[in-house]
Amino acid sequence: MSVTELPTVNQRDRDAGRIVAMLMASRGVENQALAKRIGMSPGLLSHRIKGIRPWKLAELDKVAAVFGVPSALLLQTPEHVVESLRSINYRSA
Repeated sequence: MSVTELPTVNQRDRDAGRIVAMLMASRGVENQALAKRIGMSPGLLSHRIKGIRPWKLAELDKVAAVFGVPSALLLQTPEHVVESLRSINYRSA
């Protein structure tokens, strides 16, 4: 497959990668561990997180299940996710 044949990465893919990275950092989950849990190579997961390769919805569903969050959360903007999590934390305090 040539570079011109690679699927196009869009803003949704880049945002999903940023959200996955935020979840990983907040829970102390390493790339290799998450990759194993969702049945993906660590290299491909890294490319998805960095926005080099597009996400498949089934992959985002698996990531959401690992972190116990709704799949729809991974389709939001990172800024929206941060605000949502802040409001949840303020209400539970």
